[in-house]
Amino acid sequence: MHDYLKQCIQTLADFWGKDPMALAFAMNGSGGRGNDDEWSDADVVLVVRDEAYGSVYGEMREHMARICGDIQLWLLEGESERCVNFAFLFEKDGEQFLMDHALFSESMIAESSDYESGVRTAGGVSGSIFAH
Repeated sequence: MHDYLKQCIQTLADFWGKDPMALAFAMNGSGGRGNDDEWSDADVVLVVRDEAYGSVYGEMREHMARICGDIQLWLLEGESERCVNFAFLFEKDGEQFLMDHALFSESMIAESSDYESGVRTAGGVSGSIFAH
């Protein structure tokens, strides 16, 4: 994974880690498994309190642009009332990067012992960068 994507992930972890509405933040995909290469994208998951889901959802693009860079393409994938994946292409210093940032409400996670990203919740999120 490109060093700048790693930097973005750390900045996101620091950002979400200070937010009391964020319950867990984890890296998944090849980076989370530790088998990424220099061409890998970034895949992250954020779990928030139910009451914060709408506001975090509404502010996500603004946060990602401020933290990651100039957004060139923004797509919503698999959107439901309590979860969504924001897939976006962004630019920084003339280079383009791709990130998938999944957002889940705590009730969505509580109802599912396992989901596509491979993150399990049993008192926390395994593979997490932080879990409150």
